[in-house]
Parts: sequence; structure tokens; C-alpha cells
Amino acid sequence: MDNLIKELFWGNLQPHTMQIKSDERRREEAKKNHELSEKFSLLLSEAAAEAYEELSSYESETNGDLEALRFVSGFKMGALFMIEIFT
Repeated sequence: MDNLIKELFWGNLQPHTMQIKSDERRREEAKKNHELSEKFSLLLSEAAAEAYEELSSYESETNGDLEALRFVSGFKMGALFMIEIFT
């Protein structure tokens, strides 16, 4: 446990940078999502394509914020479980 606390202190624990092992289904979904996005972009005018790109970027940022909130919430819940275990 000492090492984990030191790693946290030194900022070496960065769950958002960890590689997530994905299965074949998830890889196929990501590929399909990318292909559909590319197809859709080709159908748009230049102005609409720029707006779509801005929307996609905003959604990605928003999803990242929500993912961080979920992580914090899960971490807090885990800490509460540990407190309950030791009381």
C-alpha cells in the first residue's frame, strides 16, 4: 500500500491514460462509428461539416467530463465501502 500512496502523491496514477483492453465487439463498434461519421461528413456542405466537427468535439469533451465525474463518484463509493469494512 505504501507504493500506491507514493505513486498517487507523485502524480503517477493517471487512470485516464491507461489502455483499456477492448474486445472484438468494441473494436468493430468503434470502426463502424468512425466509418459512419466519415460518410456523414462527406454529405455535408463545408459549413455544415465544420459545425458537425465542432459538435463532435464538444460531445467528446462533455463525455470526458462525465467520465471523470463517474470515476470520482466510483472512487468515493469504493472509499465508503472500505470505511464500512473497517468499522
